[in-house]
Amino acid sequence: MASEYKMDHPRRGKAVIINNEEFPHSNLRPIKGSQNSVECLTKGLQKLRFQVETHDDLSKAEIMDRLQKVASEDHSEADCLVVTVMSHGSEYGICGTDYGYNDDYTHVHIHDIVDLFKANSCRSLAGKPKIFIINACRGNIMDSGVAVKDNLSCFFSRKDEESPRIPTPSDILIFYSCFKGHVSIANDKEGSAFINCLGKVLYEYGEFLPLSDLLLLVKERVAADISTVNIRGETYLLVDMPTVSTDTLRKKICFMKRKLVL
Repeated sequence: MASEYKMDHPRRGKAVIINNEEFPHSNLRPIKGSQNSVECLTKGLQKLRFQVETHDDLSKAEIMDRLQKVASEDHSEADCLVVTVMSHGSEYGICGTDYGYNDDYTHVHIHDIVDLFKANSCRSLAGKPKIFIINACRGNIMDSGVAVKDNLSCFFSRKDEESPRIPTPSDILIFYSCFKGHVSIANDKEGSAFINCLGKVLYEYGEFLPLSDLLLLVKERVAADISTVNIRGETYLLVDMPTVSTDTLRKKICFMKRKLVL
């Protein structure tokens, strides 16, 4: 049976939410309804005792600067870290609000964000889970879905005198709102179905189920949610498939209620 990450530090940890809505230097449309999604996710994370901080409309440089500051903080007393980025994106990465400014159409690459928190870069989070939630398009494929009918770990011994070591990219999970190459669906009123669902699942079941089951529940619910989208006067029925693109977690994550110590 898989072991669990220790969740008995003085603090649960920090949860950073970056929400980009306006992109004034390009033809990217404003992402309406995203504040509703931020509130929903914040509620779920706070229920699990995360310290949530939100940042709206950050440029490419500001995103990296903000996360670099988080990585430089002391997380010794924290269980883990959550970083959420909500923005426009493509197969190349996510967009800052300055996308298109001075003909700069470059993206923030996800691996650049993750690199800030690897074990060799952020030592106080070494051996602790780092969860990255990315709500952005990863391409231009619009998926209408298909109609269907419903009918061991290897352990290696080491010499006692050797210090334990872990790979630098270990303990990382990246959860995307959509499959690689696909668009990410959002509603102008409600925001992102993916983020809304994640927030609700964390709030309702986060203290009772391991993270692997929570993510599976989100994937099931979002995949079953059919959205009606109007694009240039044409109406489309679209679906999203949330995807875990990277998972180097070595143990189970359980945000269970802590026992009262008398």
